[in-house]
Amino acid sequence: MKLTVTLFFCCLLFLLISGCSKSDSKPNPAPQVPPHDSTTGKTDTTVDVYVVGNLGNSIGYWKNSQFITLGTSATYAYGIDMAFSGNDIYVAGKTGDSTGYWKNDQFHLVAKGDTLTPESIALSGSDVYSFLQVYPGSWNGYLYKNNALSLALPTVNQPSATEMTLSGSDLYIPGTVGIVNKNALYWKNGIADSLPTSLNGSYAYSIFVDGSDVYVAGRTFSYKGISLATYWKNGIPVYLTDSSISATANYITVSNGNVYIAGTVMQGDPLQASDSLHAVVWKNGVATNLTQTGWGDRVLGFAVNGSDVYVSVISNILGSQDHQYRYYKNGNIVNYTSPGTGVGTRIFVRPR
Repeated sequence: MKLTVTLFFCCLLFLLISGCSKSDSKPNPAPQVPPHDSTTGKTDTTVDVYVVGNLGNSIGYWKNSQFITLGTSATYAYGIDMAFSGNDIYVAGKTGDSTGYWKNDQFHLVAKGDTLTPESIALSGSDVYSFLQVYPGSWNGYLYKNNALSLALPTVNQPSATEMTLSGSDLYIPGTVGIVNKNALYWKNGIADSLPTSLNGSYAYSIFVDGSDVYVAGRTFSYKGISLATYWKNGIPVYLTDSSISATANYITVSNGNVYIAGTVMQGDPLQASDSLHAVVWKNGVATNLTQTGWGDRVLGFAVNGSDVYVSVISNILGSQDHQYRYYKNGNIVNYTSPGTGVGTRIFVRPR
């Protein structure tokens, strides 16, 4: 079954609005802080901003709002993740039935198959680690070292929702296991470490290692099935929201001792599905809403550079099918592509 770009990203969008753990927590709900200045087109002068994705059937990335093509496909092509080593740029993606990565403008095949989707890429010296998942179907994950299968992981995270990381020589992959009651965990060098939660279930999507501290972002569920934005620090859960709203923590990073998390908060009744989602950034547990009135946002990527916070999103006008991929810098909108002309995912920032 050929996977279209639209169907691929719909999988992520559905994940962000679904709900289900923790009835014994007493977290603080995310306040609905008004959006920052929404002036469009603000640019950076001291850093380069990259957004990986595709423009039509061309895979590549935007660098400071200019699209750079790496490859094309007559069927479909898309990029999902990036990594950097000196002047070399690595892009994980898929073209046709070939999944792999580009090192600069040279494609390296990892695996072939219509149902394999790229998830994340990480570099360790000369070794390239690629995390793939099966879609549709089991969603099992597969870790490749260079172009050889290294490990199979029974994660049930929906595709495009998992971001692995390297810390020194240690490779961390967040995920979720279970058939009925889901349980968040992460693998460190292939060894599973479960994250404590209630019987109501939990998911883990993003991981960051700061010295000896391991931070994992995801969500747990109340007994009513409401999704609570959650992160774990060394296995101890911290609840960013309570059951008055439905929310998800999608990405996490730590910078200068501050814990930053990007995620979504659903507007309206937390027990009812809604397409009205707001992009939110939590800094040390304090929430800032990014989304304009009359719009909905779904978070696709996250980066922090010094005091600057970047969140890539897909935005839609409520009640309309119109949408646009763009990003926020400190709450200010940057339209790096015109509506309907490209698909962006994760965002990266590098000093010039």
